[in-house]
Amino acid sequence: MSFIDNRGRLFGKINLIDFLLILVVLAAIAFGVYKLNKGGELAILPTESKKVTVEFYGNALYPFQVENMKEGDFVRTLDTNDVIGTIVSIKKNDAINLVSTADGRTVISKIPDKYSVYIEVQGSAKLANGILMAGNTPLLVGNEFKIKSSSFTMNSVISKVVEQ
Repeated sequence: MSFIDNRGRLFGKINLIDFLLILVVLAAIAFGVYKLNKGGELAILPTESKKVTVEFYGNALYPFQVENMKEGDFVRTLDTNDVIGTIVSIKKNDAINLVSTADGRTVISKIPDKYSVYIEVQGSAKLANGILMAGNTPLLVGNEFKIKSSSFTMNSVISKVVEQ
């Protein structure tokens, strides 16, 4: 018995074109399963929304940026436009910088006419793969990104995340 007979059948049982079609369908199914599982890592769907309080820190901000920050404004990420939540409090301090002196010491120096702020934002997030997410934005302490509202934008770092 030959591999392909005179009628074009594989091992005399199945048509070669049918066999190739079956292989293409099986490959498509395998690719789909691979993508759904993200390359072998089990995909966990987001759970229900949880209330969170996120504190953002910004340093060396201009006075006009700080003056335009208002409680009650919505905060979004600048890049993805994901809604983080609503501003509930704003704490303003003098902006500082660490400076090395001529004798090798490091001292804290005030930056003239600039401010540092802590903005507390309340919103909702979903837990996905053990990480709180606001849309597609992970709410992780130390995460740096630009945030915006209807009246300001600033570079920020998440300094605190509290689940409620």
